[in-house]
Amino acid sequence: MPPPSPPQPPLTGRQLHLPIFPAESQMLGERLAVVERDGVVWYFHYDMPVFSHAADDLASFRMFTSSLCDKGQCKLVDVERAFSVTAISVKRALKQYRAHGAKSFFVSRRPTVVPRVLKGELLQQVQALLDADHPPRAIEDRLGVKADTIRNAIEDGRLHRPKKGDQTTSP
Repeated sequence: MPPPSPPQPPLTGRQLHLPIFPAESQMLGERLAVVERDGVVWYFHYDMPVFSHAADDLASFRMFTSSLCDKGQCKLVDVERAFSVTAISVKRALKQYRAHGAKSFFVSRRPTVVPRVLKGELLQQVQALLDADHPPRAIEDRLGVKADTIRNAIEDGRLHRPKKGDQTTSP
């Protein structure tokens, strides 16, 4: 009995479809070939390597395939078929490349989050209660700041819980 074949990625839905890189050399257009070896994806123009990136480096993959499509080295459908990615993801990457250039794939698009609730004097009050060994739930009841907000501020490093040995006792 032959071994079961690996599951194929779904073709529809909103889930991110990671590229599947070929283990054997596969043509990508008329002059380009691509192959994955030891976790590195290599792109060849005839027999000359022109680019490589780590198999898990999605930004480099999108940037390079977009540049190939933009320069006419391959078609969008070639990228879709060779890597089993969705058509819309290739189109979006190409649009991003044309609008903002190659550097846009390597910058964070996430805005800096500014704390809205725990600022200034309220932050100091919460820290004083934490130093007095009050749990976040008790602080929520006392100050009206949600316990989850306090826990998130502790995880972010804006607040800290007192260490067990840090409490000073007066003689």
